[in-house]
Amino acid sequence: MNKNILKITATIVIGSLLLSACKKNFFYEGINNDPGSVTQSQLPPTVLLNGAELSIGYSVGGDFSRYTSIFVNSVQGNNRQFATYQNYVFTAQDFQTPWANIYQQGLNNLSGLKSIATAKGYSHYQGVANVLMAYQFGLATDMWGDIPYSNALQGNIGNIKPTFDKQSAIYTSLQITLDSALVQLARGNGGKPVGGDDFIFNGSIPKWIAFANALKARYYLHLSKTDNAFATKVLTSVNAALAGSAQSAQVPFFNNETQANPWYQYLQQRGDISYVNGFLATTLKSMNDPRLGAYIDGTNDVLTSLYAGIAAPVTLLSKTEMLFIKTEALSAIGDPTATTFYNAAITSSFSDAGVAVPAVYLTANALTGATHASRLPQIMLQKYLALFTQAESFNDWRRTGYPVLKPNNGPSIPRRFLYPQTELDYNGPNVPTGTTLFSKVGWDL
Repeated sequence: MNKNILKITATIVIGSLLLSACKKNFFYEGINNDPGSVTQSQLPPTVLLNGAELSIGYSVGGDFSRYTSIFVNSVQGNNRQFATYQNYVFTAQDFQTPWANIYQQGLNNLSGLKSIATAKGYSHYQGVANVLMAYQFGLATDMWGDIPYSNALQGNIGNIKPTFDKQSAIYTSLQITLDSALVQLARGNGGKPVGGDDFIFNGSIPKWIAFANALKARYYLHLSKTDNAFATKVLTSVNAALAGSAQSAQVPFFNNETQANPWYQYLQQRGDISYVNGFLATTLKSMNDPRLGAYIDGTNDVLTSLYAGIAAPVTLLSKTEMLFIKTEALSAIGDPTATTFYNAAITSSFSDAGVAVPAVYLTANALTGATHASRLPQIMLQKYLALFTQAESFNDWRRTGYPVLKPNNGPSIPRRFLYPQTELDYNGPNVPTGTTLFSKVGWDL
């Protein structure tokens, strides 16, 4: 392995490189440039893109997955550190890693990629960078509420103490960013096509366009408590996604220990989470749902290779989720075709798990409510069962209240992440005050 790789970490994130430094197809043009003279603006976009994607996948499949799975009781902490998390005993230090993974790793690379692509007219790289930045900022604001946004990522010009933007303003900007990405992706590539350096879609621009539309739909759906017109906006975007080259956006991992799936790495190092007694597993068992065995090895009380295989991909947004998004929006406007998409979403979830959906299952769990209020619990339960280990289940529970969950400890379930200790120490005057684990973010009325 070229020792120079480790020296580039001033401009490329350490975690991204360590995940990929020994991967044969990670070595792209410019990798042998003298690192003493390399700045981020001189790096090829290929290096920055795959570094960002791997960082995002590791982050989403790491603490974001584990913490939110505790909150929605799809897993249970049963030993050591996670035994305390099970009782909602968190400190600001516990959230330093997920915060750093977003800002110092994924967004740092994407900001550099966007700058280079903009300067050189690489429209498709611009579009991909904007989609992934909208994904990362969206994840951050959903977990923390108000965050550094308009003044973030300016350390190169000396702004290391950014102000925090209101979540409502961020959400407006995310839609603008995704609209810009769609315009950029619809253009020519500017002489630089996205290719094998794109681990998510292998350079398929139609799939990136579908992903951008699906993200727009997800973010409109998050505002279901605050925007009475959310369903119409959701349908416009999700229909565009499903009418195009809709495919699950997943970050792949590789068959070696240094580039392994984050849940795999966790299970190799720790044994302080139980899966068989969580609300999700007990619900699947009570329904005689064959996805239980596909999700969890009940004998050993561990995740199966579907989620924790050494090379198992991490899902950012699945086609199954798109179908559930459409189901909910159709139900909200009283469209009877909601039933069709509800069945399609369940069938897609079974397919994701690698098992066939029994015909009797769809009959036994049919969407039968006469009103949206009565249908919503059914839709959200099935979506919760489908999105096991994904942070989106935490967003769904907060905005709908379904499935109905009991706190592990005390009267309430957490509704947000704490601001990290590093931000309190070094940017304290700008950090919003008075927030706790049980404070609500802006869209969670």
